[in-house]
Amino acid sequence: MITPSFSDFKSYYLQHRVPNPVNFTLTQKQVAEGKWITDTISEQNFRHFSNKLNASVYGSRFTRYGKK
Repeated sequence: MITPSFSDFKSYYLQHRVPNPVNFTLTQKQVAEGKWITDTISEQNFRHFSNKLNASVYGSRFTRYGKK
């Protein structure tokens, strides 16, 4: 099996650039106020964050038309 080299990836990237790439990472504490954060709480936190972000970016279009 032939593994591609770094120069192969670089040349592919240079030929297929993504215009205006955006990337961010969300990190979350494992323990808050002495309690472990479960998957359910984590999902609720992300849903709340996503709703606040969408409302901030799209304003009333977010609630009226469900734009995300």
